[in-house]
Amino acid sequence: MKNIRLILLLFIFTNCASYSRKEFKNELVKIGRIGYSSLNGKYESKPFRYFGEQSNWNTEDSLKTKNLLGVYERIQNKAPYYDKTEILDYEFIKLNFKPNGKLLYELILNDSVIKKDSVNYKVNNGMIKLKNSFYKCEGVPFLLGGCRNGRIRLGISKNNNLILNKSYDQYGALLIIIGAGLNNNSTYEYRKIE
Repeated sequence: MKNIRLILLLFIFTNCASYSRKEFKNELVKIGRIGYSSLNGKYESKPFRYFGEQSNWNTEDSLKTKNLLGVYERIQNKAPYYDKTEILDYEFIKLNFKPNGKLLYELILNDSVIKKDSVNYKVNNGMIKLKNSFYKCEGVPFLLGGCRNGRIRLGISKNNNLILNKSYDQYGALLIIIGAGLNNNSTYEYRKIE
């Protein structure tokens, strides 16, 4: 009985959405040195750079031809295939980090604000971690069901652009025998306009 508990605990703690800086660690400037207010500003809505292994995603032209989600859609932190992400048409996003731990953002289209919202944050390990993480389970995890979780971090690049890192993990099993899962850690860079 003790062995079964140990195995279950091992499964639970090893299947968390984990962040990785491997792809962008040379571009990242730690927030502690420059302060979170340096992230305040207006950014393009679509990424111009992807940090990862997809071979042709590293060029700006190939990113423009892909129908990638913008900053706002990623900040919502919804689970793919399960939760409906609100997708809006906008050109820029304006970020304003307040000292009280609240991020205010505005979506801008044709010099008009089309949406305003906010999300809480904290500075953690040189990046800003948004406090809209999720953890959802269905059925009986590891027996007949699964769980999914996701987290978002924001940082600043050496070129003063926004780095957005999203970690998503989905896992489950059928009677612990047939495991199923998906782990995705994607990072994009968004150009700062002002």
